[in-house]
Amino acid sequence: PEPVVDARPPPDRYVRHLYVAPDGTLWAALGEGRLAAEDPENQQARPVFVDWRGRGAALVKVTGGRFVSPPFEAALPSPWVWDMVTSPEGFFVGTERGLLQVRPDGSTRVFGTKDGLPSDFVTALEVAVNRVFVGTAAGLAVLGEGRVKRLSDDPVLHVLADGSDALASNGRELRRYDADGPRGAPLPFEGARALVRTDDGATWILGDDVLARRAPDAVERNAFITVTTDVRGARGLLHDSEDGLWVASIGHGLLHLRHAIARPLEFFADATPFGVLATRDGHLWVTSTKGLTELEGERVLRHIHLGHEIDVWAPRSIVELADGRLAFSALDV
Repeated sequence: PEPVVDARPPPDRYVRHLYVAPDGTLWAALGEGRLAAEDPENQQARPVFVDWRGRGAALVKVTGGRFVSPPFEAALPSPWVWDMVTSPEGFFVGTERGLLQVRPDGSTRVFGTKDGLPSDFVTALEVAVNRVFVGTAAGLAVLGEGRVKRLSDDPVLHVLADGSDALASNGRELRRYDADGPRGAPLPFEGARALVRTDDGATWILGDDVLARRAPDAVERNAFITVTTDVRGARGLLHDSEDGLWVASIGHGLLHLRHAIARPLEFFADATPFGVLATRDGHLWVTSTKGLTELEGERVLRHIHLGHEIDVWAPRSIVELADGRLAFSALDV
């Protein structure tokens, strides 16, 4: 059955970030302390609003329809969580007051400016060949074996793994970094939302209004060539098994790019897509202002209408759990 959605959600309640750890654990960073999930009483997809102890924000583990405080909760420098990653050195949680490391043995450590981070406000995290690149409001750092090395003094909005290196964006420029510092000159590139590699060895990067490609022989020069600017308001980028690219765009709906030609899907012509997910069965799931849509290639297999066309109910993040179920968040649920 189609999900039933409450008509009047509580204001200013949203899930900031969803993260599935390698062990299959689903983590949710709550923006204002409320979360919606499957109702364990009737097994339907009716949102259940949970006021998490009256807090303005929280990090919770979602298991079996229940919301559980992590055992390291007391060690969190702040409940306002911006990003999470996992490396062989543990689970890392970036907050507005420092970076928490939860080691495999359960012990914890908080990194901040006292340890070499450019700022305590952690904005983005990325793992590249076991090193953790830490973007902050005042620069980029790399963390390995318990040591922090500062790489830049430029504010970081996005960090993307690029082999053993990282690409960091301040919203205006894109620069490549290795563990020792910047490599080459910065590229004028607004935003840097996603990066994928295709089977031919090329690297594609999606900015706010541009999709660019770097040839396999241009890695050292970090030379990206613009392929199309028909991606206004780009939100997500995905590479499918047939060597095509999918772009979720505010300005043009959902685009399927093959052989440098972008084809908009008519089904999303009047919708704003926010994300694209490839599931293990080879299908695609798209979150948009229309709801949830399952695709096989460009064919719509299933569409789940959530009952509201208003933007606050549009699903944003979507992830696949270890058992094949999907979890998604909207602005208010």
